[in-house]
Amino acid sequence: MSQVDFSTRYSFYTQLLNETYLQNISLIQALISTQTQIHKWQRRLSIENVKQSTRQVGKLASSNPLIVFDTLLKSAKEYENTIEALNLSLASCNSLSLDVCAYTILRLMSDIKDPALDDEANIRSWL
Repeated sequence: MSQVDFSTRYSFYTQLLNETYLQNISLIQALISTQTQIHKWQRRLSIENVKQSTRQVGKLASSNPLIVFDTLLKSAKEYENTIEALNLSLASCNSLSLDVCAYTILRLMSDIKDPALDDEANIRSWL
């Protein structure tokens, strides 16, 4: 990871997310399957099972971090109560997953058109 410049990595992530995933049918199936698993995880999330649930996100993020963090962070903008669980799940992620998470946060925060990020309190809860 440290051998490749962040701008090169981030442009690669952008290409993967916007082009590559939409060109191959098996990648489209993986995208849909991962999004379905994330939505199931979010429905089962409760105070009692936070630790076990956060480990599941770490395992999912190891296999497909772009889709996992894109889906989780988009929903975290809408449902602020999932931010703490997402933060806890980062402890069980590998370095590639954390790099993809940083990319996704920067991409979502730089989206000026998004009114959900205009609230100063919302930005504090992200950071």
